[in-house]
Amino acid sequence: MRPLFPALSLLLAWSVGCVPVEPADDDDTTAADDDACADTPLDETLPLDPAGPETQIHGAAVFDGEGIWIAYNRPRDDGQFDVYATRIGCDGQVIVEPWRLNEDDGANHVDPALAHDGDAVLVAWHRDDGVFPHNLSTWVRGFDRDGAPAGPAHELITTWEAAPLEGNVWMPAVAARPGDGLVVAGVRGLPDIERFQVYLQPVDSAGEPTADTVDPHVLAEVTDTAPTLAASGDGGLQLAWTRTPDGGDDSAVGLGFAPGSWLPDGEPTALAPGEATAAPSLALPTIAWHRVGASSYSVHVRRLGGGDGIELGEAGAFDHTPALASGDSRGAVAWLRVDTGIRNDLWLAPFEDDGADLAAGTAVQVETDGPVGPYAPDLVHLGDDAYFAVWAEGESPAFRLHGRFVAPEE
Repeated sequence: MRPLFPALSLLLAWSVGCVPVEPADDDDTTAADDDACADTPLDETLPLDPAGPETQIHGAAVFDGEGIWIAYNRPRDDGQFDVYATRIGCDGQVIVEPWRLNEDDGANHVDPALAHDGDAVLVAWHRDDGVFPHNLSTWVRGFDRDGAPAGPAHELITTWEAAPLEGNVWMPAVAARPGDGLVVAGVRGLPDIERFQVYLQPVDSAGEPTADTVDPHVLAEVTDTAPTLAASGDGGLQLAWTRTPDGGDDSAVGLGFAPGSWLPDGEPTALAPGEATAAPSLALPTIAWHRVGASSYSVHVRRLGGGDGIELGEAGAFDHTPALASGDSRGAVAWLRVDTGIRNDLWLAPFEDDGADLAAGTAVQVETDGPVGPYAPDLVHLGDDAYFAVWAEGESPAFRLHGRFVAPEE
């Protein structure tokens, strides 16, 4: 059998001047405590790791009902990255100081995603050791709200035909599914297919598998990338990803799973042309993506059940990599707009859902002290109209992670 996917390390090196399309992080749908973040320092930018080294990137956040966990990448002296996590309160004060989740093993640990299930928090990321032919693996680590680890970081072992899979596994997303614990999604190279295919892996609070891996739709003539994942309060699950047919164009597709079931509800549904860059949010439910045009990019949000969606951005601009968060009847989306090269501005817009269609509020540029890097922002809902945005800011390569409590006006 030929080796699967050799030398994939180069996929992690983004070209200067290009807009990277990164796996979007899940939008946790656990109900927020509306009183927990009632008095946030709105419109005040907070450095999230001021004592850490520069080139802090790939920030992802989740609200655990009382505080906000942020997972992100810090660089090492050898040019590779480690995964760190920190927790702040709704007053902006640090509750858990930044700490490293992975071992110092010489590999590159990047693109963290996270979710919480009660008091348990789980972070997943992919590791690249550069070793042919299976250089990419997904790693996980669980801990509680105080940052006490549930165990060491370890590789997520997925199964294929009831046996452990040997192959490349990366691009993780994480969600907490009420009644079924935590679940990791990603893409992996399957034997004989030689393309990446999307998967789901149920896990416990330490990231250990609790059942065989779910392969919701294996199709040899396509390549799956950028999976996103969200769970509703009743345990329903929505998986979306970018599917690229051989010789065809990207399209965002989705699959739903009924509460308590790991069998998908039918075949994948074509959600939109474009790339699935923001996780579905099942509080409404909605999904966001950006569409690549001939001379511009545009950001779109639509209901998963159909109806009129909204287009955000500016004609002729390169608006990309949206982050989506929502409550029961309204939500917000943050995205990047290219200024020049890899320098971006951060934009934010609210929207409302009347049960059939979406209506966009006024889009505003979020004030930053410097340019925003080309890495996807994140956005979490805190309750009522309050959100927390995370982004990487600075002149390349001197990026630092920042956050801001925001309450967009309709």
